[in-house]
Amino acid sequence: MPRSVKSIFTSAGDGIYRAFLQEKNMKVHGIAAIAALLLAGILQIGMVKTAIILLCIAFVFAVELMNTALEVFIDFIVEEEYYWAAAKAKDMAAGAVLCAAIFALFIGLLFFLPPIWILLTR
Repeated sequence: MPRSVKSIFTSAGDGIYRAFLQEKNMKVHGIAAIAALLLAGILQIGMVKTAIILLCIAFVFAVELMNTALEVFIDFIVEEEYYWAAAKAKDMAAGAVLCAAIFALFIGLLFFLPPIWILLTR
């Protein structure tokens, strides 16, 4: 039986909510996202740059959610036995999150450092 649109959104929202409650890295990304948006507002970097910051935030959250889902699934399948392939898959998914976070950091530095430098050198 097909699921309703409401149940699909409810399940997705529940997944995001659980990730923020249970995953330390989601909390770290959330704090970084709030800081970036506050800084974008304080420095008045403009709508286009703020939109790019929002895209970076969404990208990091999405990759972190996929990483978390993969880790949970692998832990469920592997149970108590250790398989090198499971560890490798989890490491690669974590690497994807690291790449996304580093990309977002570079974008933030690119957008925030020039106006901060101008404020500091006035």
